[in-house]
Amino acid sequence: MSEQEEKKILGTWQGSLDIGNGMSMPLVFKFAKSQDGKVTGSMQSPAPSQQFIDFDTVTCNTAGNLACGIEKIKGRFEGKLSAKNELSGTWTQAGISHPLNISHTEEYNRQAGHKSLSNRFPTWKRM
Repeated sequence: MSEQEEKKILGTWQGSLDIGNGMSMPLVFKFAKSQDGKVTGSMQSPAPSQQFIDFDTVTCNTAGNLACGIEKIKGRFEGKLSAKNELSGTWTQAGISHPLNISHTEEYNRQAGHKSLSNRFPTWKRM
């Protein structure tokens, strides 16, 4: 990936993962460049937790494809940067795949059109 394309990936991204039964789970991805020049990142699902989990792997290529994974939750995102400044792809966790589109944003916007799990299940409290 060229440095210019790489810069498009850096920053905060958010979207909602449709998990069925009319519910969606908000997801926030953050990508940065480490001191050794590699792209690193982390993911958060603000509905159940405020904690970010680091991606174990983040790979980008010259075609604008991005793949990142978190081994401890068996999760992986594979997507492509679109002309509309969105990452469009698939979130796979424990063998189950769902389409996921995330948009570049300055910071996480809680009102981005999802039905919060914490509202649907009041026993889920924010940590």
